[in-house]
Amino acid sequence: MMALDSTQFVVRRCSAFLLLMMVAAALSWAAPGYADQSSDAPFDLNSVPFHFTQTGDLDDFRGGTLTWEPDPSVINGVIFTLKVTWTRSDFKGGSDTDGFPCPGDIVFNSTGTQLFFADGPARNNHTPGLFFLVTSIDKASDLMESVALRPGSATQTTIPYKFVGTGATSPCNNGCRSALSQRVHIGPVGNRFQEQENNPSKGWRLGTCVTPCTGDRSPVATLPPGSLVRLASGQLSKISFQISDPDPGTHYEFRQGLFNEAGGQFVNWPLWLRIQDSATGVLEANTTGLADRTNWSAQLICEEITDDTEALVSSAAIDFTLQVIDCGINGHGPSFDATASLGCGTGTTSADAPACGSTVNVTVGHQLCFPVQASDVDGGGPYGIPEADQLSLSASGLPAGATLDPALPRVTNPVSTQLCWTPTLADAGDHVVTFSVDDVCHNSSCDITIHVNRDPDCSQAQPQLHTLPNNHHYFPVHIDGVTDPDGDPVTICITGVTSDETIASGVCPDAIVGGCSASLAGERNSGSNGRVYVVSFTATDGKGGSCNGTVTTCVPASNLSCTDDRGVGGVPAGGYDATGPCPGPTVQPESQGQVVATLGLNAVRVSGGLTTVEYSLPSDGDVMIAVFDIAGRRMGTLVSGRQTAGSHQATWNSGGLSRGIYYYRMQAAGRTLTRSIYMK
Repeated sequence: MMALDSTQFVVRRCSAFLLLMMVAAALSWAAPGYADQSSDAPFDLNSVPFHFTQTGDLDDFRGGTLTWEPDPSVINGVIFTLKVTWTRSDFKGGSDTDGFPCPGDIVFNSTGTQLFFADGPARNNHTPGLFFLVTSIDKASDLMESVALRPGSATQTTIPYKFVGTGATSPCNNGCRSALSQRVHIGPVGNRFQEQENNPSKGWRLGTCVTPCTGDRSPVATLPPGSLVRLASGQLSKISFQISDPDPGTHYEFRQGLFNEAGGQFVNWPLWLRIQDSATGVLEANTTGLADRTNWSAQLICEEITDDTEALVSSAAIDFTLQVIDCGINGHGPSFDATASLGCGTGTTSADAPACGSTVNVTVGHQLCFPVQASDVDGGGPYGIPEADQLSLSASGLPAGATLDPALPRVTNPVSTQLCWTPTLADAGDHVVTFSVDDVCHNSSCDITIHVNRDPDCSQAQPQLHTLPNNHHYFPVHIDGVTDPDGDPVTICITGVTSDETIASGVCPDAIVGGCSASLAGERNSGSNGRVYVVSFTATDGKGGSCNGTVTTCVPASNLSCTDDRGVGGVPAGGYDATGPCPGPTVQPESQGQVVATLGLNAVRVSGGLTTVEYSLPSDGDVMIAVFDIAGRRMGTLVSGRQTAGSHQATWNSGGLSRGIYYYRMQAAGRTLTRSIYMK
């Protein structure tokens, strides 16, 4: 086994081995004032096995930042945040299917991962070797972003420290003295990315100066994904970084990192890169004559200085990699794909993406999720380009509350994300989200309109029924009064009918439901108190919105009386199913006991993607049961063939049906029975 100082670890999430390593690290270091704050709750010893690799290739540092802010709860307390981009392929044994880390994995590189605080008796107080939590990856560029974990913790991504010293060694001045060795820094061992043209395999270092007594904080820079700045060759380009605002009474000044600030014995700043404005940190790059896919390292120092005395308050290193792309070679532009691959590891899935320029509908209170992916054919093909183009994907116009996973901007090829959003009533209307992708040389955009729809309103529904004479004939019933707040046309489908009277012999059934309509039978007994029907329905607007409701209508007796008998005198509170089954004689087969001898499509139930239909036959005969959509298209056949008299059931996989109204139609004994069901 190689020595510990030349190894990298990868642990998947949290393991028993990681527990021992982190506990050992926590025991070996306790920041003054933070003795009880450096560890998480106990780890689960039954978590996934740890993954370990040892390698002699230590050219893995690509860029990063070290920043700090005061801890308001601790005198002279400071909270550090260390973000580092690594070469992903240098860390084997991760949880992805390619054998390298995924976001959420924890990695350890024993070279250059101690944070030195520039205080103590010999100004050499430091942490143990730090573990890093992987936050994002870019497979095309072989990049892996991470954030340092607090010693002893598998989740906390800040490192607290209380500076010590009095008098001449007061912590108020230690961090900003002129000697670089007296400034807080990470390193100095370890090597840079070996394929950087100006500093291959040089040692790396990120530093900052700290003044814990002032209440100020360091500048905080936002690096591009993977700490990678991509530039087209043969042109002048401007580069700038988003920097936090300076503290009151201070301003920023920018300069090149000195040879020992960036690590190594000698650091070459790219000769074609210059600071155009030292007050804003804008850089100018002239990439004329630079070759395709060449990489260069640079470290920009942002110093915070007082307005009155020009005293140094703090500083932060912005360490990044520049990559030059020859647009003459990379001739193809990126395009958006119809299918997106999402996830990392064994959970990777594919899903259809909405077409650019299309509209997707979502109803208030319902979650909408859809993927977006772009790719580029340049790289690894007939053009002889050794690498695939790196594509940068970004988004604008996101509605409030919408999330992107992974977060954007993001660089890889293919590059994808998934948008999820649950709109509220206040979000009703159209929202245009623009996705943009570029490969440095070309760019493309994709607009997707999200229409937030409101459900129709079924609360004011009323039945419209022609006067039914007392002659047992069927007459149609219609439903009015359903409105849509968006003005969308509404389709109403009757799904069932109940009555306060049982179905008698003679005309049967009392209600016929077919398609989206229904017809009701007139009163049978002129001496009765009338018949009350309750009609159930679903209203849809064609954009995903729907509502359900019922209306009650009366068929009066000849004396014009109409009394609702539901729940009275043994009548069920919900009434009787007016669509059947119809009463009839029974039969007694020789080989079995008595069976139900009525023709009936008795029940349709949906559970877990399976639909079960219960039906009964009065005699042996041919049976056909099929399901149709609202347009009359046959979606499936459940039963087709000869069956014996009695009760039966049939089950089929209806999981592929979309939400809406469907009709189950049974043909047997010379009759047709229909039941409707709303698939959610």
